[in-house]
Amino acid sequence: KKPRYVRINTLLLPLEKGISHFQEEGWCLMPKCSKYTKYLNAVMNLKQPNFIQDFHIPELLVFPPGTIFYHHAKYKNGEIILQDKASCLPSQLLNPARKSVVLDLCAAPGMKTSHLAAIMENTGKIYAVDVDKRRYEMLCKKIELTGASCVETVNKDALALMPDEYPSVEYILVDPSCSGSGMLDRQKAFGKEKYDRQRLKRLQGFQVFILRHALLNFPNVKRVVYSTCSTHSEENEQVVDEILENVQNAYKLLPATELLDHDWLNFSSKIYNCSDKCLYAKSDVDLCNDFFIAVFERNFDVPLPEYKSRKQVQQVQQVASNNQGKEEIEALVGKGKEEIICAENSNTTEKPEKLGKRKNTNEETSQTEESNDSILVDSVLNASSDSIQFVQEIENDDDDDSLSQNNDSVIEDNQPVIKKRKKKISSMIMKLPRNRYRLSLHKEFKLQKKKRKIL
Repeated sequence: KKPRYVRINTLLLPLEKGISHFQEEGWCLMPKCSKYTKYLNAVMNLKQPNFIQDFHIPELLVFPPGTIFYHHAKYKNGEIILQDKASCLPSQLLNPARKSVVLDLCAAPGMKTSHLAAIMENTGKIYAVDVDKRRYEMLCKKIELTGASCVETVNKDALALMPDEYPSVEYILVDPSCSGSGMLDRQKAFGKEKYDRQRLKRLQGFQVFILRHALLNFPNVKRVVYSTCSTHSEENEQVVDEILENVQNAYKLLPATELLDHDWLNFSSKIYNCSDKCLYAKSDVDLCNDFFIAVFERNFDVPLPEYKSRKQVQQVQQVASNNQGKEEIEALVGKGKEEIICAENSNTTEKPEKLGKRKNTNEETSQTEESNDSILVDSVLNASSDSIQFVQEIENDDDDDSLSQNNDSVIEDNQPVIKKRKKKISSMIMKLPRNRYRLSLHKEFKLQKKKRKIL
């Protein structure tokens, strides 16, 4: 079983006082280990009333499996945070300096953001961005609870952020939507999901898009960390490999083992161009959630490659919607880069063709749907990217005990959301221009729906 991780929020409670508080409650602090393997053995055999400091993250305390802090007074007032070790690693590896400027993309629910604020000792500035209204509200509450006063929350699409609005950004954390295949508590609550290659390719497309946006759009960035709670190479090594081609020599991939003093056990596969420079957290070895982390560092001797603007993307969308061929697409974005086409504020006034009965046609559409229409052309153009508005997937929620102790309520909360998302996708398909792409999408959506009913 996975141990209970408790991060001392050093913004409100000094580490020494936090440890002393638990000792006063009857817990016994075990001595530190000299090697990571010895530490793992100690954690594996951890039993009450013992606890230990994490080997890599001093403010992270480790308690025996099944230890409950959900009703603890210090959890309720924000002095301690129930956060899995894997979720702490991205902030630890980004390691922003005091008084620096940080951009946290896809920041909700705010665990990593508050950890970054603690690392920076509440100095400098952190822009915490999330587009989803409900998750943005969760982010704001977490920031207020944890006393992260250096954080400015932004309720906006991360892909819409312009560099002139955030010219001084030096560090960026990219923790995008992913399959969530590495979240152990999710697997317990919802069951282990089957491998779905098409879904992973769609996710991969968005992950590449937002990571490229972070790397190429902010000229003063020194370091960018990319992380997922996924076990699939499609969302991990394959994303990093594609990005390395895009950024050329403007960035280098830092070996994760050097950032952890050469004391880690699991890395990315050498069959990829990124080789073993990225980090994997493995639940059966590292005793935490499965996680993947890549660290990019800027080489200021090399200019940033050109970034495709939204205007260029809109031009590609127009070509695709007019049923033009692959050659025209390549002329706009380059050969082999025919990505998913995202466009804002579609100008078509044509009424949607009736392709069958649809229920709840009066259902309120989201702000995202109103401002963004997406065209999926995987089957036609061998595309690899997708739009965050078109595919709403599992977010990288951190382990805050809500899943492990309240599984029933989590399932109830998510069922209507899942149902609503299916309707939204169907609604968005019907809004697209009348052409073969929409027909293809509609048939694919109906086929997937029929398969789900059979299963």
